[in-house]
Amino acid sequence: MSTVNTQTATMLDLLVIESRDAAVGFRQAAAAATDGRLRALLSNFAQLRAQLAGELERALAGLDGRGSSAIAGRPAGEFSQDTSFASSRNCAATISDCRERDEQILKQYQWILKRDLSATLRQIVSRQFAAVQADYQRLGELVAALDVPSAAGVHSRASDGPGGG
Repeated sequence: MSTVNTQTATMLDLLVIESRDAAVGFRQAAAAATDGRLRALLSNFAQLRAQLAGELERALAGLDGRGSSAIAGRPAGEFSQDTSFASSRNCAATISDCRERDEQILKQYQWILKRDLSATLRQIVSRQFAAVQADYQRLGELVAALDVPSAAGVHSRASDGPGGG
């Protein structure tokens, strides 16, 4: 792969961290879910975020002798000081938190996609962006169905947010 400037490499590392943190959040939301279908959906979201983080981390390890990203080898959940996912709130509020986290992740993907990337890295990031965006929209529908207010006190809609229609 080609060289990525330091700022872009840092943002890619942060994206790995945020994706792993999101996986933890989705696992916690799944654990709190009482409906089996909802639990399965949230577990799938958690698994996808962990897979995306791993794929991106492997791609970053191949950057010009970089060896590994700055976060290689750290287990999920030890990345940020954000404790919102660790609280004992209900499943609906945790799902809302997950959606807000995904909104931030989507903004990171959009920033990265505006940068000079190798064709391979651009393909990975573009595909991941599309997958997270689809989940973000599904989460919006779920939040609306659960009638969960957003952090700002306004109900979320599936078309709101990054890349929404």
